[in-house]
Amino acid sequence: MNVLEHKFHYFGPYLTEMKVDDEFCDKLLTLGKTLKEPYNHSLVGQIKQESLYDLEKDTWISKELEIYINT
Repeated sequence: MNVLEHKFHYFGPYLTEMKVDDEFCDKLLTLGKTLKEPYNHSLVGQIKQESLYDLEKDTWISKELEIYINT
């Protein structure tokens, strides 16, 4: 499924379902495994370890996310 060919649900708030590029996911996971500083104190989730990506340093993340956000 192409990103622009996304599904949306007819109930509740606007939710969409898209296929994310596998290469982008792999790059995020690889970078995520190198992140060491916990960021749990600023997030409400109850995940064992949550980290913050440095979007100023890793500008490729925002650029890659643009297509999903703009869609």
